[in-house]
Amino acid sequence: MDTVVIHPKTKEQLAVIKAFAKALEMEFEITQPASSYDPEFVKKF
Repeated sequence: MDTVVIHPKTKEQLAVIKAFAKALEMEFEITQPASSYDPEFVKKF
């Protein structure tokens, strides 16, 4: 089946999307965006 990627802008939007997916018994996963900063660079600050 196809994959749909949705980028909610608020916690409220995320909650609605999660409720929608659960109501339709859809599988979903929540991931955190990857940081674009080098961890070694960030440690210097």
